[in-house]
This record gives sequence, structure tokens and C-alpha cells, in this order.
Amino acid sequence: MPTLTTRVTSVTSLLALAAISIASSCPPSTGSGTPPPAAAAPVGVAPATTDPAPTAAPAGAPALYTSTLKFKIPTGTVFEVAEEGWLLPENTIANCGDDGCYSVLNRVDNGDGTTTYLIQTWPQSYKRFAEKLIYAVTDVSLNSGFTGANLASTPDTFIVTPGVSTTLGGQPLPFTVHGTPEWAAANEQQTLQFATIGLSTQADASAYYAATGAPADFATWRTNNGFAANDDSQDDAKAFYFNAGDLALGRSMHMKIKANGDIAYYVSNYPTVADAIRNTNLIASVAMEFSPIPPGTQRVMKFAVYKGSDGSRLLAADLDGNGAKFVPNLCVICHGQQKYVANGPVDLNARYLPFDLTNFQYDRTIGRNSQEAAFKQLNVGILDHGNPTAAESDLINSWYNDPTQAPPNHAATTQIDDAMPSTWGATTAETNLYQIVIRPSCRSCHISRGPGLDFGAFADIQSTVRGPDAANQICSNRAMPNAKVTYRRFWLTHLPQGKTPIDVLNSAGLHGWPFAGGCPQ
Repeated sequence: MPTLTTRVTSVTSLLALAAISIASSCPPSTGSGTPPPAAAAPVGVAPATTDPAPTAAPAGAPALYTSTLKFKIPTGTVFEVAEEGWLLPENTIANCGDDGCYSVLNRVDNGDGTTTYLIQTWPQSYKRFAEKLIYAVTDVSLNSGFTGANLASTPDTFIVTPGVSTTLGGQPLPFTVHGTPEWAAANEQQTLQFATIGLSTQADASAYYAATGAPADFATWRTNNGFAANDDSQDDAKAFYFNAGDLALGRSMHMKIKANGDIAYYVSNYPTVADAIRNTNLIASVAMEFSPIPPGTQRVMKFAVYKGSDGSRLLAADLDGNGAKFVPNLCVICHGQQKYVANGPVDLNARYLPFDLTNFQYDRTIGRNSQEAAFKQLNVGILDHGNPTAAESDLINSWYNDPTQAPPNHAATTQIDDAMPSTWGATTAETNLYQIVIRPSCRSCHISRGPGLDFGAFADIQSTVRGPDAANQICSNRAMPNAKVTYRRFWLTHLPQGKTPIDVLNSAGLHGWPFAGGCPQ
């Protein structure tokens, strides 16, 4: 990951500021015949008392509902604003919806080849209840002939925290009250330890690579798995997106199927989906192949991680912003069912994960619609060659079910967003539980587990064993969801009428769910 400049901004006082008019963020002209300058890392600028005031937040809004960022970039370039990788569109605050946005409050040409911007940011709706927000501003050159850092700079990071005061309008900040969803999101230590499987060690990672024969460099791995060198046009499928429901990374996903049935995917990870399309600010590439060890034996899933800068193999990687974690449990936590220990079995009963298009953000130039066929190929590759669980097969067939044909089938050309497995949805409470809790917060990882833990049927979580276990993992231990991004989205999401996913769980009628009034404080 590139080194990022960090500063802390206090925003509590912004909640009472008055509204002003919004300025345009179109870059100033660089003059006729003058080539656009190269990108350069944005430089943070201290706020001034003469700066325009931000638009007022709604009355009673929680802390961090909005904030301002001030920085300068080369005149004639443009900038992108992301909050934990989610690209915010430029918009007027009045039209800023659940996906968040930013608006330019002021723009000043400094006369030295740089322009200073003051912008107001509004994060995605669920993040407006967080105790900390992390914004990244990237400078982008308008010269399409540039590559790498000349095309798109390393981001400048702004860490935004609440002010010194612990009250807002006479009320405690929500994340300071023990037991609230906001407090749970601020106290996520369990999620960082991969509690359900555990962390690998350096010795585990070295032994795993030796046992699986992972190549020492990414170029060799690609060649071994049938990918053409420096030519992804020969891939069987590829797609670009931002994984908003999992690791919060921009992704360039690629698939290749060999004539013998071996199948391999690799994903190159970037700060944003725009970086993925440009191939700028590459963090690391994660490679997965379902192939035998040795050739001619039963196929097993194998993981390898490669460094973004030179393609060298990595023992560990930081993919969630909370420290590097060692292979393979870095991957197994979501893709597998059992922990690897040095010199133990390398077959971890791991699986590819289906591509859930509602969990992604897409670039404005390469959107979802133009990639539906590619995403279907990626999903069908799992279905036909990837040894999917029964729950994965049922879900993929549900996503692409053509009602004019006998089930199960995957004859439809586009993914049905709200499709559910055939074993869910008998009642309204069941449907709500699946669509509001299971689908966004549990399914991505649990679907790779075995029967009972894959939540492939309502009976799996309704059982007298699973209900109390779920209550313990969610409300007592605060250990679920067991991934940072998913955890925050689960605990910070506020549904209409002020409800949360916990409220939906409370009303689902689960056997052994003891917290009818909400998780204990």
C-alpha cells in the first residue's frame, strides 16, 4: 500500500453552520495548446477563518454527518474523493442521497501552478453514524497518455473524528453509549482476530507455499494457469468493480479455465474502482486456483498473494487497513472452512465466492450493465468448475433463473438482485431476515461453509442450536460479522423508521433468540 499522508479533522462544530451557494469544480483552463500537467499527490491545506461555511446538516444529525476537506493540486488536473474506497460523486448537497456525495465550496487559483479546493463531503448514509471517517483525495491528470503516478497520484488521506466534546445537542454521541449499534461498530477488536478460524503465522505461510508449490512471482503464476502475458484480452472473463460489502477495495477480476477443467481466478486490488480500471495504485493481487497437487490427483483450492509493485510473492498482506495478516488464513477466513497450520493438510475445503452485483460500486464509464455478461461468466465458472457448495449453486441458479424454463437453471442473461434461494421466503419475516440481514451481512462468507452454516435455508438459522449461537456471536461476543467492512455496515445501517438489522433479527421469530428488546447494553 502506498504511504499516505494523514491528518485529523474535527467536525462537530459543522453541524450548526449555515447554508451557502455551491461552486463548480470544473478545472480551470490551462491555456490553448498547453498539455495537461502530470498528477501530483494532493497537499492538505489548513482551514482559514475566511473560508466559506459548509451547508448546514439536518437538525439532530449525528456527529460526522458532514465534514470539510481542504487541499491543493496542480492547476489543470482533477480530483477524486473516496470514503474508505467508495467514490463519492460531485453533487449539490440538496440532491445527495444514500450513496453520499461531495460539493465544492470554494476554488482558488494560487498563481503558482496549483489550485486550492475546499469541499464539503457527505459519506454513505450508514457511515454517517461512525465514530471515524477516512477520506482519500486522488489527483488525476487529464492527459490520457500518462501512466502510473503521473496519471493518478497516491491518495492524500484525511482522518475525520468528532470534536473534543462528548455531547451533541445535549445527548451523548451514539458511539460512546455501550451496547448501541454505533458503539459496537467502534469496538470491533474481535473482527480483527478472525475469531472463527484464527490467524496464520509466518511459519504457516512459508509451509503453505512450500506445500502448494505457489510460484515465487505473479508472472509465473499467470503463465502456469493459462493467462496470456500482459494481455488480459485473452481472459475467459474479466470485470472491474468496487467490493463495497467485503474488503472495500477496487478490483480487477480475471478468470481462466484450462482444457482439463482446472479453473483459476486472480483479483488485483486497488484503492478505488477507478484505480482498478486505470491500473494505478495497485496494492496486491490475490490468486486462487482449483487444481491438483500433484497433477492427476484430486483438485484443491490454493491461495497466493503477490506484491503490487513487482509481483513478488507475499507471506502477508494488509487488505482491510487493519494490519497485515498471513496467508492462507487471510483468505480462508471467508473462502474456507478450516484453519491451516504448518505441515497440516493443504485441502482446506475452500471455495470461490459468488459475485453478488448488489454489493458492488461501478465506474461511470464501465458500469454494471456493460459487464453483466462478464459477471455471469465469472459466476457460471464457479458453478461448472469451482466445486461450489449446494448453497452457492442454489444462489447462482436463483440469480439467473429463467422462469420460462424448468428449474434449476441459469438461462437468464442478467442477475436478479433480490433473488433468494428456493428454501427461503415462506413468510414476510423470513424474507426480511434474508434480504436485510443475511444477504448483505452474512451470505458472502457463510455461503462457502458446509450445510447448516451456509444459511442456505431458513431452517439453518431457525434451529434450536443456530439461533442461540447466532445470538451469542452477534450480541454477546460482538464478533459478527467477522470482517471489518461488513461489521461496520451491519452495525451502522439504519433502516426506515429508525430500525437496524438487529431490530429485524428481533422480529424474525428465531428459536433461542433471547434479545427481544435488542442486544444488551
